[in-house]
Amino acid sequence: MTAKHVQHSSSFSVSDPDPCSKHPFTLDEAQRAWLREQVQFLARRLHVGIVRTLWHQPLVDQLEKGARLFFEREAGIPSHHIARLDVPGTYELPYGALKMIQALPTPHRCVVCVGVVLRGETIHDRLILQSVFPALIDLSIRYHTPVSAGIIAAETWEQAAVRAQDPAIHPEQNKGWEAALASLYALLRQPRFFKGDRQP
Repeated sequence: MTAKHVQHSSSFSVSDPDPCSKHPFTLDEAQRAWLREQVQFLARRLHVGIVRTLWHQPLVDQLEKGARLFFEREAGIPSHHIARLDVPGTYELPYGALKMIQALPTPHRCVVCVGVVLRGETIHDRLILQSVFPALIDLSIRYHTPVSAGIIAAETWEQAAVRAQDPAIHPEQNKGWEAALASLYALLRQPRFFKGDRQP
């Protein structure tokens, strides 16, 4: 599968509301309206994917909920345009992300990976994280597709729980919500995707 290269357009404007201009993970009404306008412009051509792990399921459930809540409530993406794929653990997230990229229509797509890695008595957690993050970055670049890591790396369950709070109450304290914003933001800031640009 070959991804198309981004073609820049002269109608790109840096004056458009920037979702990350005030606080990285909060949106005011103008920013929310901007996101919805761009999503509406892409309409049926926009698809997003969530890849999640099966370890630490109560926490990962919250992360997935955060990603879905952002895509559906904040961005206005219909639920049937949100795909989900389960993988065993964090180490398998890059493979799951690859399969998700290949399954989603191109080029209007982005992927969110969610998982939790807790520190144990060995260096196993560090070996996993040192492998997974570069692999996800490589996928983003290779396939011209934003792949965000909503992965919590914590010492304890309690630390992880602080970063996986109920997104309906504290979205800014949910890594899944944060990663969904980052992936969609990266996709929509590609100049040719802006409303008013020439159709891709």
